[in-house]
Amino acid sequence: MIVEALGTVSNVKPAETLLSKKEVCELLGITLNTLDKFTKNGTIPAFGIGSRVMFKRSDVLSSLIRINK
Repeated sequence: MIVEALGTVSNVKPAETLLSKKEVCELLGITLNTLDKFTKNGTIPAFGIGSRVMFKRSDVLSSLIRINK
């Protein structure tokens, strides 16, 4: 069992939540074209595995900037 191999569950850090392109678009209320632009210009960092593009939820939320003071 995985838990036995890793020791106690308290020793295991929770995994970063990964989002698909569709999930990011739904989260931010944007289109796929807009997400592609944000990815290409580096506004939102993206990661790939195989042919899939994934986004760390924390990176997506960190990319939001406050526009009022």
